[in-house]
Amino acid sequence: MYGIDFPPVKERQDRLEEAVHLIKLLFEAEGRVNFDGKYYHLNDAVFVPRCVQKPHPPIMVGGGGEKRTLRTLALYGDVMNVFGTPDVVRAKIAAIEAHCRAVGRDPAEIQRTISATVVVTDNQGLIDRLVGMFGPGMGLKPDEAKKLLPIGPPAHVREVVERYAEAGVSGIIMQTQGPWKREIYQRINDEVVAPFA
Repeated sequence: MYGIDFPPVKERQDRLEEAVHLIKLLFEAEGRVNFDGKYYHLNDAVFVPRCVQKPHPPIMVGGGGEKRTLRTLALYGDVMNVFGTPDVVRAKIAAIEAHCRAVGRDPAEIQRTISATVVVTDNQGLIDRLVGMFGPGMGLKPDEAKKLLPIGPPAHVREVVERYAEAGVSGIIMQTQGPWKREIYQRINDEVVAPFA
């Protein structure tokens, strides 16, 4: 639509890996950077201003492709971000750990996070509608979605979050559904997040 090429998956994965490698080089370089990759080229490039965070801001690789995306994370990233049920996420963590072993990296160096739609509500109609929206995209039947997704009363959402923690997740990037009112976020904070503090 915008005239921007959308290459095949393999090329997009190759570009992602090369770009993350290059970004890490720029973050860590003390001086000028030269890079002659297949897709990206730098000649005496200067990266300024320097990173305030040391050694650099965490590099998050979002995506759960077990063959390439998680391998790129093992090579160059600091934070995993995937989505799925606790069991799916557990499998992604096992994959990243295998990639880390293959490249000689300590898997403990990588923070494990997920993105999940988190909705705290006692409204059964809203719960049914939301699990009906998000469950099929994760291959879940309605009953599975109600059990496995962090959508529902606070106790249920906390239970699902605990399952993610047991799977090895240390952080959740929460997505919510409108209406976006302060009271909704306050409830998530008070009734879901605060008990974990």
